[in-house]
Amino acid sequence: MLSKTQETGVRKLGVTQELLSLVTGLAHYLKLLIRIGLQGALKLEREKSAPDGLHDFLTRLSDTEGLAAPPEDENETVDLTAGVEGLADQRSDCCISCEGPIDDECVRSGENRWHLKPSHLSCSSCNKDLAADLADALWCPDNKRTYCSACAHQNNLDSSVEGGFVEVSKLQQFVFLLRVALARLLAVLRAGGTLPPTSGLFFCTPPRSQRH
Repeated sequence: MLSKTQETGVRKLGVTQELLSLVTGLAHYLKLLIRIGLQGALKLEREKSAPDGLHDFLTRLSDTEGLAAPPEDENETVDLTAGVEGLADQRSDCCISCEGPIDDECVRSGENRWHLKPSHLSCSSCNKDLAADLADALWCPDNKRTYCSACAHQNNLDSSVEGGFVEVSKLQQFVFLLRVALARLLAVLRAGGTLPPTSGLFFCTPPRSQRH
C-alpha cells in the first residue's frame, strides 16, 4: 500500500486513508496483545505464586531480537532499516532444508533457519534429529549441510563445521518476519522510485509525556 501512495509525484488520497485505517487497526491489536501478555504474567504470579512472572515477561520481551529501545534524546531518530540488508531476498525467511517459509518457532544458526515443528534439522549422514540436541548440531558452510558431531568427525569435517545453533521462539520469529517484510517493502519503494536508493525509514521519538 505504501508503494502506491505516490505515483508520478501525485499522492492518492484513497490509498492514504486505507493506510491510516490499517495502521490504526494494527495499533489496536498491538494494544490487545500487550494487555493479554501482561494479564497472563500477573495471572502466573497469582496462581503459581511466582513473584517474578511479570519481571521475567518484560525481560524476555526486551531481549527479543530486533526490538530496540527508543533514544532518550527526543530530537533523535531510530533508523528502522538498520540491519535489514539481505532480508529482502525471497529465501531469507525460508527453511534451509525444505525451502518453505517459517512462521512459527524454529532453530537458527547464523542467518540460516530450520523448521522446528516438525523438525527439519537432522544430520545429513545418519538422519539423527538434531533439534533434540542442539549442542550436537554442526553446520558445514562448504557443502551447506548439517551433521552430528560423530558424522562430522567420521567425514573429516572437524575443521570445516561450526556450531552455535539456538532455538528461536515464536515471538522472536514474528519480529524477524516483520523485519523481512520491512526490507522487502523498502526494495519495492526503491525499485519504483518512491524512495532514493540509499534512504531509509526513521522513527521520531515522541515526547516523554506521550510515552504510555
